[in-house]
Amino acid sequence: AIYQLLQNRYGLVPAETTFIDDLLPNIEAARRQGWHGIHFKHAQQVTQELQDWESYPMRFDPERFF
Repeated sequence: AIYQLLQNRYGLVPAETTFIDDLLPNIEAARRQGWHGIHFKHAQQVTQELQDWESYPMRFDPERFF
């Protein structure tokens, strides 16, 4: 699957990897790999979910992404 390919190619650590997508099946597939998945509905919702995620490994700066 593409998730495993990305994980191997870029040395992603599943517990430290966040996948954001608007299609729920893609989120579910990423979660099966151990990734944190966020189902995109709108930018404010994603920003809030990232800020609420206590184990997020870095400080989230929404200005970098939106």
